[in-house]
Amino acid sequence: EIVTPSLDRKTILPGVTRDSVITLVQEFKHDLKAAIKESTGQDNITVCSRDVTVGELKDATEAFCTGTAAELVPIARLATGEGEEAFERVFPHGQKLAGPVTSALLGLLRQVMVGDKGTDATKDWLRDPFAPPSEFCK
Repeated sequence: EIVTPSLDRKTILPGVTRDSVITLVQEFKHDLKAAIKESTGQDNITVCSRDVTVGELKDATEAFCTGTAAELVPIARLATGEGEEAFERVFPHGQKLAGPVTSALLGLLRQVMVGDKGTDATKDWLRDPFAPPSEFCK
């Protein structure tokens, strides 16, 4: 399962890249199947937006952040708190450039961005940069 924090608490921005990753998971599940299997041992992938608990982070196999300029950035380590609140998680794949799911999603995102791959849900992601301004205001 890919989990993104809910927008309800307003602790994260409703970013374009975040939304794109959610769409990619929904539209290209088949393309992500091998990466999910390698990362988690599971055959199925889902994506949801909800609160993420520390307990879930302890069991996660990968973590990444999204951003317009950064695209997808793997997280190698999370640490917080002191004493009983202390928490540290080193992600198995984070020490490399990226884990299999993060790499697969980044690859799909780039393929869609350059027009090499697409579905009905992603067809309007690309715009003709030479189109008249009126075309951008539809």
